[in-house]
Amino acid sequence: MKKLVLISSVLLTIIIGVYFYCRLDSDKYVLESRSSNQKVNTNALTMMYETEANSGEYVVSSDTSWPQEGYVFNANLSSCENGSTLTWDDENKRILMQANKSDKCYVYFDVYVERTLADVCANGNNLNDCIQKYYATYGEGTGGLYYHDGVGSYASLEAGDNSYRYSGANPNNYVCFGSDAEECPYDNLYRIIGTFDISGQYYTKLIKADFIHNGMMTFDYVVDIADSDVVHTHDISDMKTYKGQLLEIDAFRMQFVVTQEEWDNYYAETGFDKPPLFDVSPTGYFILDPFESLFESFEINFSEQYLNLLFDNEWPFRYGGVRFDNSLSQKNNIPKIVTEYENKYRNANYNHSTKFGLMFISDYGFAASPENWNTTMNNYNNDTNRNNNWMYMGLNEWTLIDNIDEANIFIFYRDTGAWAMVAENGSVMIADGFGMHLSARPCLYLNANVIYNRGTGTISDSIRLSI
Repeated sequence: MKKLVLISSVLLTIIIGVYFYCRLDSDKYVLESRSSNQKVNTNALTMMYETEANSGEYVVSSDTSWPQEGYVFNANLSSCENGSTLTWDDENKRILMQANKSDKCYVYFDVYVERTLADVCANGNNLNDCIQKYYATYGEGTGGLYYHDGVGSYASLEAGDNSYRYSGANPNNYVCFGSDAEECPYDNLYRIIGTFDISGQYYTKLIKADFIHNGMMTFDYVVDIADSDVVHTHDISDMKTYKGQLLEIDAFRMQFVVTQEEWDNYYAETGFDKPPLFDVSPTGYFILDPFESLFESFEINFSEQYLNLLFDNEWPFRYGGVRFDNSLSQKNNIPKIVTEYENKYRNANYNHSTKFGLMFISDYGFAASPENWNTTMNNYNNDTNRNNNWMYMGLNEWTLIDNIDEANIFIFYRDTGAWAMVAENGSVMIADGFGMHLSARPCLYLNANVIYNRGTGTISDSIRLSI
């Protein structure tokens, strides 16, 4: 059922070519009137209000203006005595009533009930199937869920990868991961970015709801490096932009410069595959990437039962894994264009198979509500974007992307909500906020066969998975 906001009054007598219309409200699913002066003539129109949610019983309303809040238009029950029709105009987001004679119509309003995943999903159902069924049942934008097939309501702005993504200020996309406690611990709250088609199979992608802290990720490998200061702890209790509940967070260096001997020793000790020499040393330095080690260490926070729910994704951690050229900053770098660049410049030679990674730039871009998808992402630094993007948390944080035209240039999200670039020149990182150390929120992909157990997806009733 579409979410409608009635904004027009109806004439006494409906004649040929006269229309009344409703405009779609993709956030509230509630009928409202723009003006309390809009009167309804009850000689031509009878309004029927549902008595209580899901009762299916209606009473005649004596109101002379459209419902202000709490109701949704019921297109199935609404009808006219002499055959006038009500149709949904999806392009203009309105209801059209067309008549060829005088008519009297009955318009039904249901009590608004917020739709959640629990309305279509039962214990034992596949989580990916539940998300897609929710979209198929309630339609584009309900609950902040959008299908990015490139031909839908926002065709030219969609990712075009057949993903289902959550967007908007605060969708019900919370998942409790790593804990069986009745009340999910704050550190175990994750949020669904969306479900993505990877080689013909859908996988649900999550991001940690808040930042890493209290030693959740460590750089434990003992490598003889003079400047191996990878992790710092930062007090954020007085940071006014921060949206979460923590008092301090751990911040990380993305990469740092080492000698060839130090570089060789690191890969010998960790067992990671070395990236090609000609790419890791564009300026005569050797670039060591600690994120492989950091994210492998993150696994210690979870039991084997939960780790078995995760898909070993190929994350492009290394320098050069996903690299943009400077032309991106000179183009119309809206989320769709950024997605195309991420696919174009991804280099499989730099992938590292692990259970945890970081977000892509496009993940953040499409988490904003659709009216923001035509905004360039370096201009996401305004209240319209920030207040309508559930992924915005108000701190500088890393993405997986770097810049192909500059040695050691990495892209991150600023506390303003826009992207920016951080540069390492020799061993000196240049950035705002925490200097060379930025915050991080791990991402993960659930296995394709993960099963829904219960939960509506709110922060207090997060989705639980069967283990």
